[in-house]
Amino acid sequence: MRRRTYLLGCAGATAALAGCSALGGDGDDSGDGGTSSADEEGADGTSSSDDDGGDADSSEEAAGPSGPAETARAFYEAIIDGEKATANGLLHSKSTPAEIDDSLIEMYQSADATVEGATLVSTDDDVATVHVELNLKTTSGDRTTRTMDVGLRTENEEWRVYGEDDSGSTMPTVSWNIATTTNADGQVTTVAFTHESGQSIDPATLSVSVGGSEATAPESATELTAGDTIVATLAGDGSGVDAGAPALLVWNAPDSGQSAPVATIDLESEAAGSLASPFEIEG
Repeated sequence: MRRRTYLLGCAGATAALAGCSALGGDGDDSGDGGTSSADEEGADGTSSSDDDGGDADSSEEAAGPSGPAETARAFYEAIIDGEKATANGLLHSKSTPAEIDDSLIEMYQSADATVEGATLVSTDDDVATVHVELNLKTTSGDRTTRTMDVGLRTENEEWRVYGEDDSGSTMPTVSWNIATTTNADGQVTTVAFTHESGQSIDPATLSVSVGGSEATAPESATELTAGDTIVATLAGDGSGVDAGAPALLVWNAPDSGQSAPVATIDLESEAAGSLASPFEIEG
């Protein structure tokens, strides 16, 4: 069984913006530093999708997001709202990943995430950085707040999402391909997560979780790049895991201790055992 899952930094947002099907406006910054809002500009320089009451002006909805902060907010909200075409329309043509797919939308929705803020950090002609704050559900079921800096660039005079900060405290952008293997009894014996494209990633920040057991990286592991595969073996102590249980590849923030799933697949059959640790890396 194989399933492709894209990761675009920390899992995204909800609270969708109505009428975001049109692409963004003229790319101008607002007078107080360029932060923008779906309905009005906040005094604290953050974008907001709330209004003052009354119906939104249909012509403003049709115009789409007009500044970098509003574009970043609209992008993540479109993902969680399942508006794939809208999200892809807000991506720069040279962004990574090149487009959003259904598996990314499913992952963001399963995290029950919301956008709590989008604030312009800097802007220089056709390049801008927006600080995005997200609230999401962790693998333990708790809620956590994560932040990241999102880069935007103009394209055809409109702001578009280009990529995310690849610093150690921000989840790298990676496209994962997932595969499982089974034994003669039809039990799942391995789950493999292949780095298909995107940024390099420190394997020490990754773990695999299945049925309450966890596998972490070997101490000798080096940086993961495209073509490398994490292979987690399900044959640890012989205690099986039921079919349908999720196998999760989890990114663990090196500084905060917080974690979030970056790729997941449901086991198609019972597992042969719990996870053996550490996982292996092939490539």
